[in-house]
Amino acid sequence: MREAAAEKNRKVILVNPRDVLQKELSALPSLLRIYTFDSTDEGVVFLVVTDEGSFIHMGDLNDWDWQDEDSIRMEVAYKEALGHMADAWSQVTKDENLPAKAGQLILGCVPVDKRLQQMALKGALTFLEYLQPRYIAPMHLQGGEKLPHELAAALSQQGHGNLTKVLDLTVPGQMTSLA
Repeated sequence: MREAAAEKNRKVILVNPRDVLQKELSALPSLLRIYTFDSTDEGVVFLVVTDEGSFIHMGDLNDWDWQDEDSIRMEVAYKEALGHMADAWSQVTKDENLPAKAGQLILGCVPVDKRLQQMALKGALTFLEYLQPRYIAPMHLQGGEKLPHELAAALSQQGHGNLTKVLDLTVPGQMTSLA
């Protein structure tokens, strides 16, 4: 369902990592909360809680493992951010004031970048250790059109292929239905 705030109620809200927006969202009644988290690169991560389900957009948060001297530091920072996200998600699922559907994690948009070569799937697989959305949409493919299939195969090999479905989105602007 698409819903937009009336023009008089539209506003820009600047956020910082670890903000929780709730009152600021009153113009869109189906949008219940937005949690923000640190990134290992630019921007912030968004956990969006609606009355129809919840969604995570990781932005540039990833385990950017370039196989160099910063790899261990990057992995630690990534797991720390995922830990904060998992804690917030736990609060959402336990909040009896939220509709039941709000506690369903429908979609995670997660970087899977071809430039990381053999480490391209590492961040997405680690993400799925912390959070298990019904669907995962690989982002930042950088020409890696086969990466969604490789991620799906890796999940199947680990026995998690039935828990999270990998969306085969490889073209900018491509659409799909989450049925």
